[in-house]
Amino acid sequence: MIQIIKVDLKDGTSKVWSMDNDSQICAEPILVNKPNYEKEDDGILLVPVMTTMEKDTPYVAMIDAETLEEMGRFLIQQSRIPFGFHSHYTPR
Repeated sequence: MIQIIKVDLKDGTSKVWSMDNDSQICAEPILVNKPNYEKEDDGILLVPVMTTMEKDTPYVAMIDAETLEEMGRFLIQQSRIPFGFHSHYTPR
């Protein structure tokens, strides 16, 4: 199972996005804020999902950063996402 867990450190509540597939591994989520965002979670999380099975297709899930609801995904058809893939942070 892969999961992204968002915890509110003020009130202790949490939200979870998960996929139940033993052959999948997710890399770090990449936050893409909306232009002129006001809240820290006002954007989309891009979550690269790699597979350990050759028959499975890797993909990138697009998740609403506030609600953790999956908005969609795009498949990586021509290639594999390599293990060890890491995100890159660029300050605003």
